[in-house]
Amino acid sequence: MKAKHLQKKGNVWYFRRRVPSDVRALYPKRKAELFFSLGTSNDVEAARLAHSFALQQDAMWRAHREGRLPVGPEAVAAGRAMLEAYGLKPGQADEYRRVGIEPEDFLNRLSLLSGGEEGQIDYEDLPPGAAFAADLFFGNKKNVPFLSEAVQLHQEVCGELAGSKGSVSRWRAVNRFVEFAGDRPISGYTREQARDFLKLLLSRGVKTTTAKRYLNYISPVFATCIRENELDIKNVFESLRVPGLGQDAKKVEVLDQRELRTLYAFCVEKDDDIRWLIALLADTGMRLAEGCGLKPEDINLSSPVPFVDVMVHEGRRLKTAASVRAVPLVGSALWAAKRIHSTSQFGEYVFERYIGKDDQTVRAKSASNTLRQNYQSIGLVGKNNQSLRHSMRDRLRNRNAPEELIDRIGGWSLKSVGQRYGHGHSLEVRRDWMQKIVDQSFWDGV
Repeated sequence: MKAKHLQKKGNVWYFRRRVPSDVRALYPKRKAELFFSLGTSNDVEAARLAHSFALQQDAMWRAHREGRLPVGPEAVAAGRAMLEAYGLKPGQADEYRRVGIEPEDFLNRLSLLSGGEEGQIDYEDLPPGAAFAADLFFGNKKNVPFLSEAVQLHQEVCGELAGSKGSVSRWRAVNRFVEFAGDRPISGYTREQARDFLKLLLSRGVKTTTAKRYLNYISPVFATCIRENELDIKNVFESLRVPGLGQDAKKVEVLDQRELRTLYAFCVEKDDDIRWLIALLADTGMRLAEGCGLKPEDINLSSPVPFVDVMVHEGRRLKTAASVRAVPLVGSALWAAKRIHSTSQFGEYVFERYIGKDDQTVRAKSASNTLRQNYQSIGLVGKNNQSLRHSMRDRLRNRNAPEELIDRIGGWSLKSVGQRYGHGHSLEVRRDWMQKIVDQSFWDGV
């Protein structure tokens, strides 16, 4: 993975970038470059962060050159810090006027910085940070976070872990918007910009469902920032509709019984961790990330009904609340579970090759590419991991399994409030229905 603007000192990565002369006014405390710690020793995370910062800077510099960004982030930060240093708050000038006093130390400092005579303040001559502090205090400007700050606030409020799949996806979506509209105070964006951003995504061939996910990552950032800062502005991404949503989706191809047999035979022949993962997915219907993120203790073979426990782990969030579930092990999944427990030397995870260097992040995309190559190698062209999941639903459906039971096995969202009552079907009942779809004649010969 290649990334610009990186430098390593000791075990920590730093961001280093030259600041063009025409935008140096945005960074009054720096001369010609940006240089700061990225706070990580992980190569991939450092590359992601460097790329993110570079995109934000590019957009900000472009906005400054076009006259759309009169105050830079350093001036904003300096202004906020100056108010805090004098124990003041944005818009507090009105409170002082009502009681007939003034914050003399703060005003004297402004006068000194502006070079005003006899205590006068020449606002036009104030340094950018002090000018912003004055505007905040007198209520000329609100203390509105930049979008990049709003993302950090949202993650802090919602407990979204840095480096998690959700965090990476959110920053990816925000960075695409920043690349389009710049990193500015969130009050500086318009509904028209949000609509134009959506049009741009679609014009570049982004699928409608993917574009919708981008909006779903960006809109909550605005909502959280507006709520937590009590801002009297609207969320420009709220209820933004994607035209033709889902109509461009490619139908997932399912596997028939012959293709499943071919897959089973392939897994038994190769008999290694990659094929165990495929076999687990084939007869449990688990999502790929759920399978890749399994820990040894999640596979229970000592129970009267062997099962796999799909639960939340640090670094692997599940898609929905219904995704937490126990799935009986039958057919290829039971074979794979036995092979794993009898052959594998475990670390913290069963499939260590698909866990990131931080020992937390599940590398499902890497696994997806590998597994797709396996499917193609045995003639299952056009088939992927979703094919296994969709096939599981069809196989249960064709055995007249109750829809609620199918949803619970696959971890799909439940359809009604009543379905959420109680613990759902027992493991024994789930096992009995799943046993009906097992190709028992194949497994009897293994």
